[in-house]
Amino acid sequence: MKVGDVVVSKHGPYSGHLCCGTGTYTHAIVVSLEPFAMVSEEGDMLWTQVSPDEVVALCQSSKEVQDVVLARWNRDILNPRNRRSPG
Repeated sequence: MKVGDVVVSKHGPYSGHLCCGTGTYTHAIVVSLEPFAMVSEEGDMLWTQVSPDEVVALCQSSKEVQDVVLARWNRDILNPRNRRSPG
């Protein structure tokens, strides 16, 4: 698996879909391997508590999609209010 991969869930009752508090997504894009993180294609959802073992990569996303999701990831990790405290 690598940054830019399109991934889907491979476990649970929603196999093939990724869930969040506001609904489900058919897929996400890997934005970081360490720590592992994924962003929805539209950039409106960020997953940081998912293990790479819970998803399977389907293909590599387009450059345009990668630009959107990496902008979301960079915006979140560069904003100190969005950083999690250790522990």
